[in-house]
Amino acid sequence: MRLWMEYSFVVDEHEIIYYFEIGRNNKILKETLTLDDKLMIERLQNNAKTNFDESIDYDERYVIPNALFVKVIQFNTQFSGNEILNKWFDELKHSIYFNPTRDLAKIINFDMSQSNEIYLLSYLEKYGENEINEFFKEFGFKYSIKYRKLSSEERQLGVIPTVDRLEFIRDNLPQIPFSMESYGNQILLTILPSFFKVCKTGGILAIDEFSSGLHNKLEELLIKYFFKYSKNAQIFFVSHSTNLLKTSLIRPDQVYVSELNESGSIIKKISEEKPREGQNIEKMYLGGVFGGIPYYDSKNN
Repeated sequence: MRLWMEYSFVVDEHEIIYYFEIGRNNKILKETLTLDDKLMIERLQNNAKTNFDESIDYDERYVIPNALFVKVIQFNTQFSGNEILNKWFDELKHSIYFNPTRDLAKIINFDMSQSNEIYLLSYLEKYGENEINEFFKEFGFKYSIKYRKLSSEERQLGVIPTVDRLEFIRDNLPQIPFSMESYGNQILLTILPSFFKVCKTGGILAIDEFSSGLHNKLEELLIKYFFKYSKNAQIFFVSHSTNLLKTSLIRPDQVYVSELNESGSIIKKISEEKPREGQNIEKMYLGGVFGGIPYYDSKNN
């Protein structure tokens, strides 16, 4: 089994293409980095060479089977001062992957040293609940949250913060512990630190299963928030909610559908079908115009 991925970036009108292949046990088989068609890094399994220090052939001491070699080179050489590549890598450092279906939430920061900025409890320990409550206030939510930070004595004892320190507050109602709150509100609260961070610092926010647990209106709200407050940032999300197709938030050229055939997964941009302005994109998708519809034999139902 082999999985390969290729990413293309444009930084100040320069094209960067990053490619890697992964085999069994998540071992990286190949890794390349090109800048304007010039090969800068080439890695084959546990051996690599770069354009930054051509006299060095890297071996297994530097090329780790399950780790990206590009991180090693950036850390060791800073890309020899290459302004475009360093600008690109700084953007990656702020990038976040979020999947709400993995043990409530699986969150990965490309730069793991910044993880405390995005995990809900560590975020609340560092910043408190004010920013989240301001978000609720701005958009007219009927509740707020209260978080009890660790005391200095608890920190000295090595106490680990847990969700029982976090409660939802509503007028004239008992406070509700986070663990007893609805799944949708748990997801919303867990995802907000990632939105705040990427909106401030730039980078890429990639969200898998964006529609999991979130009401249609909450999905729309989060996208609006990102578009309103993000600076030099991008958002990519996977959703099964066709509701987003009928909003004016997302253009057809920003929407892709995925379809599996004998050759593997195919990604297709909706705008390739040239839908006219004003057409019902959701209805067209559900009618099979763009593909990406789950196939089953309707005769047996």
